[in-house]
Amino acid sequence: MTTTNNTKALIESVKEILTQDGDLLRNIIQQVLQEMLEAEMDQVLGASRFRSHHL
Repeated sequence: MTTTNNTKALIESVKEILTQDGDLLRNIIQQVLQEMLEAEMDQVLGASRFRSHHL
């Protein structure tokens, strides 16, 4: 049961941190979405946006 209690305490701590600083949560979400979009773009294009296509 200690693991369950520790997990609940951790979840509550994270919730408290995220609700205290709205900009932190916004920045985290923005970064995650940006990385997801870039990964999808790489997959669609078949190459990273940082790779050169010159021969």
